Amino acid sequence: MKKLKQTPAVVILILLAVLLLSFPAAAEENGKTETVYAELNSDGSVEKVMVVNHIQTPQAGTYIDYGNYSAIDNITGEEKPIVDGEKITWELPAYDNGFYYIGTMTDAVLPWNLSITYRLNGTIVDAEDLAGQSGEVMIHIKATANADTSAYFRENFAMQLTQTLNTDLCSDITATGATSVITGKNNSLAYTILPGNL
Repeated sequence: MKKLKQTPAVVILILLAVLLLSFPAAAEENGKTETVYAELNSDGSVEKVMVVNHIQTPQAGTYIDYGNYSAIDNITGEEKPIVDGEKITWELPAYDNGFYYIGTMTDAVLPWNLSITYRLNGTIVDAEDLAGQSGEVMIHIKATANADTSAYFRENFAMQLTQTLNTDLCSDITATGATSVITGKNNSLAYTILPGNL
């Protein structure tokens, strides 16, 4: 049996959304996509939620977006936004592949409730108690609909849960229903939940 070392238990939750919005420059031809990433604590509670925004910018001009963000990071160029409440205004050149920025959300509530429990050799333990232990570890992730949010999101958005395990620390990994990808010394497990399946 392998000994386990303490590693941060972070599960990434991805909400996929495609939104078509009108912008002042070339209004009919511009589109926007968003991908929402939620970092979870070891118990499934939300640590941080970030939105990667991609705006089509076929021509230079003013582009307006909306979001309630505590931080905004331009990951395409050097432009700085003008922020007025939830209105975000960008003066942008034409980017061949569009413009990307990341917004860190303020007080985000997910359309799903997630809880994560751990067992070591059949006994329920806290994630922190797994450090330095060896034996059979079971991680159970439970997702339920969050009735306190709009049903629109639960019924129209897919959710992907991803957990990465270091294969130097974990062996004999099985994950029913997950897609498994080995990248170097890591095994990334991904579960996809389609709209309406919770």
